[in-house]
Amino acid sequence: MPLIISGTASFVSGISFINLLKVLPDLIYLIRYNPLLGGVVMLITILLIASLCKLVDKAEEPWWSQLVPFYNAYVLAKITFGNGWFFLYPLLGLIPFIGGILVTVLAIFQYYRLAKAFGLGILTTLGLIFLPFVVIPFMAFSPSVYFTGVEDISGLRF
Repeated sequence: MPLIISGTASFVSGISFINLLKVLPDLIYLIRYNPLLGGVVMLITILLIASLCKLVDKAEEPWWSQLVPFYNAYVLAKITFGNGWFFLYPLLGLIPFIGGILVTVLAIFQYYRLAKAFGLGILTTLGLIFLPFVVIPFMAFSPSVYFTGVEDISGLRF
C-alpha cells in the first residue's frame, strides 16, 4: 500500500510531492496490474496534496510549503503547536521500546491541535486519525472551517 498509510503516519511523514515520487514505482506497478485501484490511489494522493496546500493557505502560510520535504512538517508543526521545531518529535521514535508509543501519542496530539487550530473538536480529531483522506479535504475546502489560531502551549507540561 504505497500511499494509503495509517492516519498517524500521514502527518509524521508528511504527504508531499517528493513522497509521491518515492512511491511512484509502486504506483506504476499498481496501475499496470490493477488500473482501477491504482487510479483511485493516485486520485487520493493528488487530492491529499491539494488539500494540504489549501489547508496551510487557510492558515496564512505559503501553500507551496507542502511540496517541500521537511519544510512541510515544519509548517504543519508551526500551525498546530505555534512552534515549528515540534516537527522533530518523530526522532523520539529512535528511543528503544517506548519511542514508537511516544511518537504515536504525539501524532494523535498533533491531530487534536490541528483540529483545535481550525475551531473543530474531538470528532474531527478522530476523523483525522481514522479517515484523513476524507477529513483533510473537508477541512481544506469547506467554507465554514477557518483558521482560528493556536493556543499557547508554553505552560503545557508532559
